[in-house]
Amino acid sequence: MKKLLVILPVVILILFLSGCTSQPSDIQYEKTEGIDVEHRTENERIDIEEGLGNLCTSQEECFIFCQGNRVQCEAYCSQNPENELCISMRSFFGGSEADFNQSSPSKAQFGVSGLPECASHKLTVSPVEQNKIYEIVPLGNLNPPDHTLPTEHMYFWLGEEPPVSSVDIKVPGDLYLIRIQSTSYLDKGREDYGMTFAICKDIYIYFLHIQELAPEFKALISDKDCRTSETHEGGSYRYCNTQLNRKVDVGTLLGKVGGSYTHSFDFGAYDYRIKHEFANPERYTSKTPNVICPLDLYEDATKSKLFSEVKRTVEPKCGTNVQDVKGTLQGNWFYGDATAESPEDWYKHLAFVQYNFDPKQSAISVGGVFMESGYWTFTPQHSGNINRAFSEVTSGSIYCYSGGSEDGRGGPIPGKIIVQLTSEKELKIEQQGGSCSGAYTFKSPTIYKR
Repeated sequence: MKKLLVILPVVILILFLSGCTSQPSDIQYEKTEGIDVEHRTENERIDIEEGLGNLCTSQEECFIFCQGNRVQCEAYCSQNPENELCISMRSFFGGSEADFNQSSPSKAQFGVSGLPECASHKLTVSPVEQNKIYEIVPLGNLNPPDHTLPTEHMYFWLGEEPPVSSVDIKVPGDLYLIRIQSTSYLDKGREDYGMTFAICKDIYIYFLHIQELAPEFKALISDKDCRTSETHEGGSYRYCNTQLNRKVDVGTLLGKVGGSYTHSFDFGAYDYRIKHEFANPERYTSKTPNVICPLDLYEDATKSKLFSEVKRTVEPKCGTNVQDVKGTLQGNWFYGDATAESPEDWYKHLAFVQYNFDPKQSAISVGGVFMESGYWTFTPQHSGNINRAFSEVTSGSIYCYSGGSEDGRGGPIPGKIIVQLTSEKELKIEQQGGSCSGAYTFKSPTIYKR
């Protein structure tokens, strides 16, 4: 399978800050412009009485921060119910203390008030014309080190590799635009945009890697919401994160996707009424537990057409990013205190999952730490200690993995990987030379935890 083109700096900037934000223009909303919540220095992350501990330091900043990091804010307020800002936000959004501490998204969702109830709202239009779609990549794609863990969004491919022809992208339903994010590479003359929409009070969709924004939406980006920084390569970029309250009609032109630099765009969705279960929920600090299939939000006729473009035949056809099986090797693992969403931690991720294109195949995805990043697929075995199905590996024995193929790059696992569950929540792992034969002994293992 072809390797996705991932523009790392763009992904880091946009995904790290993506989340639900504002509401339509008739909604009362307290907005603070120009706050760069996620890029404070450690010295600025100090406890202030009107803030939420180390999460944010003022009422305005906390309203913005908690819109994209609701789980963290709810966890803090559950442990600090007397915090004045927690009480204030419960009151402002109309939720009681009991509602808020029980994580009731319909009443206590930060930053969203007055959106319609989620009843029969449906998307009706493909974001791009169907004949422009090369294929749709299901949820759970792997592309370490950026996407060592299964992705939370789908990819719409417009061609096998860039460059491809630019294609119009349109609003897929009657929605509320609540965020525009942009990254402009000033030394390269290249731009990249992300947009987040609310369907109703609990359901959101987003697009990433829009390459050209329609003038009416580009005009909404305020200079007060922007900052300029240096890239790792010594260039400079301008990043903007604009909160909005704007209703948009189905079919409205958003801009263009594809072009010289990328052959795909991201399409994701989440529903705050749904909470998927992971082996260690504390590793997931943002919207990961609320991810849903964006194609399931469509009315039947369009949904059927779009699913016909998904290159997966096994249910769930949309794929999944949730694969943890407690007490076994299968699922997501973390080195040290890494979290799932933080870009600085991506290389600390490790996944033993089903391959998203063909779940009959197993995949080992390595962000780094104990070996070079990469992922390898192979046919799982249901007996013995070699290439054993991950869901059948429990604590005790040492298992060995070798062979397979590195998708998009060619070549099997370099040497072999040996792994042992030392408990339901901890494993030892090591890459060694040679093949899976004889006795297995650790020499310098690395510890990962759930």
